[in-house]
Amino acid sequence: MTATEPRRRWWPRSVRARAALAAAVTAAVILTGIGWWVHHEVYRQSTQIAEEQARRHLLALVDQLNDGVVPVRRSAMPYEVVATGRRSAVASGGGMDNFADGTRHVLPAPSAPSAPVDDTAEWSYTVRPLRIPVRRDYDPGNEFDLAGGTYPVLYADVRATDLSGDKAAALGVRPEATLRAYVVVLPDTAEAITRTTDGLLLRAGLVGLVLIAAAAYFTVRIALRPVEAIRVLTASVTPNDPRERVTVPATGHEIAALATTINATLQRLDTAAAQQRRFVADAAHELRSPLTTLLTSLEVALAYPERTDWPAAATTAARQTRRLQALAEDLLLLARLDTRTPPPPTSNRRPDRPRRPARRAIPPHRTAVDPHLRQHRPRIRARKSRRIRTPAAQPGRQRRPPRHAPHPDHGPN
Repeated sequence: MTATEPRRRWWPRSVRARAALAAAVTAAVILTGIGWWVHHEVYRQSTQIAEEQARRHLLALVDQLNDGVVPVRRSAMPYEVVATGRRSAVASGGGMDNFADGTRHVLPAPSAPSAPVDDTAEWSYTVRPLRIPVRRDYDPGNEFDLAGGTYPVLYADVRATDLSGDKAAALGVRPEATLRAYVVVLPDTAEAITRTTDGLLLRAGLVGLVLIAAAAYFTVRIALRPVEAIRVLTASVTPNDPRERVTVPATGHEIAALATTINATLQRLDTAAAQQRRFVADAAHELRSPLTTLLTSLEVALAYPERTDWPAAATTAARQTRRLQALAEDLLLLARLDTRTPPPPTSNRRPDRPRRPARRAIPPHRTAVDPHLRQHRPRIRARKSRRIRTPAAQPGRQRRPPRHAPHPDHGPN
């Protein structure tokens, strides 16, 4: 019996296509995970680079304020310089100057004069997320719209008391004021870099999936060439030439094990076919003897009907028929033992007859009729052959006249 797996419509039938699809799906999952990690890593690195640029820009602003120089408006990064006691910003640029001039500064000013700074301490700054307010006097134009967003902001304070009066006057602040320089870290650069990287990864991933699927397809195709050769050679095995065998590869891998198993299977099939032929010949020989006896007795009886003892002839025919029946039952029993199937239940038993005792269970490992089982089966009893008796040989029995009486003209001489 051949068990066939139900085929799915969406699943390819070819092993090569299945391997290619499985490799592509696996590679897609792996590349997706790698792409997700690269996306976040690129974004994190880009943000760090942007923060480093903002830190350098903040340091340059602090140096300019310490020198009493007002920073220029043109800048690659948004910044604003505010001071205590001053309503408008000291300086702004990089997009923060899109607010109307003379209006209140956008970012908050220091609430109180900062503590004296230790000259021996290293320069420091603070990073804090701040929201850029939305105001009517803001006109971004073609630049990045900052209003309404929350961004990481770097700021550092400069005390006007550490500056000379001329420098404070040049900056437009009072001598006791505190200046604060803000630099806004924009996410657009990091997001642009991340989008560009995502696009490159997507295109490279698609190309890689196609290449991986093609490589898996052709690799499996090359690996299955010995299997195809084995299939073709196995299909060429016919009953007329059952001794054909598969060539075992010298590689020693799974294909070699498959070829060895197929050769062993073909050898068993060849042996089974030879046993079947011998069995058929033996069965024909066993059936020929009772058939010959039965046919001879019937032909003799039909040739000499007036001298035939019909009860004896019927007895002989019945005996040979029972012998044929016993042989047929033995053959059927052998067939059932070979197929390991239980005998069918008998339904022709009369209800008035007692049930026969159950036969002993046949061990499943026996492949021939058990000698102990034969003693419970009807055996072919050996009887002496009876000669066809004529009426003269039977005492006390009247001889019947011949069916054809002699002609009156032909009397005895």
